[in-house]
Amino acid sequence: MSLQNNNVRTVIFRYIRSKVRTVIGPCFLFVLLNSAILWGWQDEPMQPSQLKIGAIQFQGNSHFSSRVLKGKMRTKESSVLRLRASSRFDESILQQDIGFLEAFYHKHGFLECTISKEVNSIHQGKAFITIIVQEATQTMVSKVAISGLQSLSPLSVIQRLANDIGLTEDTPLDISKLTGAETIIRNELANNGYPFATVTSRFTREGDQAEVHFHVTQGPLVHIGTISYRGYRQSQIFIIRRELLFHRGDRFDRDKLIESQLRIYSTGLYTYVNIEPIITVDSSVVDILVTVAEKEKRWFGIRTGVGQQEELDLTLDGYGVWGHRNMFGTGRRVSLSAGGSANVRTKSLLSNEYKMSYTEPWVLNTRTPLTVDIYFRRFTWELYTLEEFGGDVSVSHEFPQKLKTRVAFVYKRADVFDVPKELEPDILGQAGVDIVRKISFMAERDTRDHPLYPSRGIHSQVVSEFTGGFLGGNKDFYKMVAAWSGFQKWLPKTVIAGRMKWGMVKEFGKSTYVPIYDRFFAGGANTLRGYVERQLGPLEDGKPIGGSLLFLTNIELRRQLFWRFGMTAFFDSGYLWRSLVDFQWRDVRASLGAGLQFFTPVGPLRLEYGYKLRKEEELKRGVFHLSLLYAF
Repeated sequence: MSLQNNNVRTVIFRYIRSKVRTVIGPCFLFVLLNSAILWGWQDEPMQPSQLKIGAIQFQGNSHFSSRVLKGKMRTKESSVLRLRASSRFDESILQQDIGFLEAFYHKHGFLECTISKEVNSIHQGKAFITIIVQEATQTMVSKVAISGLQSLSPLSVIQRLANDIGLTEDTPLDISKLTGAETIIRNELANNGYPFATVTSRFTREGDQAEVHFHVTQGPLVHIGTISYRGYRQSQIFIIRRELLFHRGDRFDRDKLIESQLRIYSTGLYTYVNIEPIITVDSSVVDILVTVAEKEKRWFGIRTGVGQQEELDLTLDGYGVWGHRNMFGTGRRVSLSAGGSANVRTKSLLSNEYKMSYTEPWVLNTRTPLTVDIYFRRFTWELYTLEEFGGDVSVSHEFPQKLKTRVAFVYKRADVFDVPKELEPDILGQAGVDIVRKISFMAERDTRDHPLYPSRGIHSQVVSEFTGGFLGGNKDFYKMVAAWSGFQKWLPKTVIAGRMKWGMVKEFGKSTYVPIYDRFFAGGANTLRGYVERQLGPLEDGKPIGGSLLFLTNIELRRQLFWRFGMTAFFDSGYLWRSLVDFQWRDVRASLGAGLQFFTPVGPLRLEYGYKLRKEEELKRGVFHLSLLYAF
């Protein structure tokens, strides 16, 4: 029996061995062949698109550092910190970079500069790039002269060129600036009645110095002839005519034509506006054709989204509006709106509002809009509910130098209820309904280059209010707020921003307190980060009751990172005092922090972390904030 078993095992073993030879043999040969092929390929150079950039070196550059020149290139060295730029070698992009660098040198007066490249790759699949710079001589401007000017002072125009584009003596010669200078001179002449002027430029070199010369042919002095209008059907013609800054017989002024076009657009009545000079037989006269395309008179809109208020980090808003923008063809507007908002942090309804508004665009034959609003509002805060019914009449005017003013008379009936018993003395004072009559004045100057993403400019605002007194009502107090914000571009993609804000409110006469809805609140993403919204300042039983004196300073470093992301580092300081007599510098709080932003069409969405520099009992040392728009 055992002999039979041995024979069976022998047969099975021989069968398996034959199969293994059949399978393993070809597999072994396949692996061996591929290994040989791969071994042979290692000596072949990689394709350019497969190479990574190992290092970029410069030779021959003495005027600009290698760091500065690398910053002008799209080709970047490999780095774990560089998320946006590709580390793959691309011959076409590198060739474009060579052109960018040459243009950069030419812009700084190195007119004969040439740049070449050498690319070396090694077996590890990395490309090492050498940029060879032959700077040559830098050419400086020794003189700027203008001939042919008769109606303007050559010195004033030369000064304009220096201020606007930096074309002046002892600066590097940038040939591209000559075209811009020609345009500036032509525009200056067109603004003074010479729209057909021609300007030519040239420069002469002597060693490393160059004289720049402009020759002007002024042409005839031109006046405005007939002004005609086209495209208006629903509007009366005086709506367009009153926005024009020129009349028949005036000297031609290009800037006035452009500003008039913007003024007509700003009425909100037209989708298209064009002001076109028409050449006539008489070369000293041009006719003007004003063409418009009108918007629909009636409109309806629904707006939903996220927003923010001064005292709250983030809100969800929803509004519906119906309006008529051109009543009887006179440009008068009326609208009806209803909507509300919710507090994202508390997940509760914050407010709802119903409003009717009427606007008279011109008052006393001046570009001064008058607006009448009638409204009902209901606010639900943490400690109370406020209902307001009233209205206001306001007039606003915009002066030159971007100065806006607004004066308003306000009447409202305000009812505060749902107040905790223990807080009624601090919030309500004497029980009853508030009858508020006030006059407010606002002046604002805004020179920012962008309302949502400013990189330079200043925004300043002063608001003052006088309530009660000779106006009547049962509340007497005055209020003032002053705020200043400044923005300056520092490094590429980096902006330094700063703000100072001061506010005070004080009762007078028979009033013994300021209504809670007119007090200041602080803390949160828009005032002092590191504190929960509305939690900085006077508290009763841990609840905010507002204050009468506010002081804030903020400094931010804003930098774009990659794609639509950016970051902010900030320092906030300030405090909110119950009354003016409680002011002490030692009360001032401060915080440090940083955050990320996602740039959207309606402003940056911010996630920031603020850290208190002073440890306070029962308060977290750090707080996260989520908000829309910058703090200032």
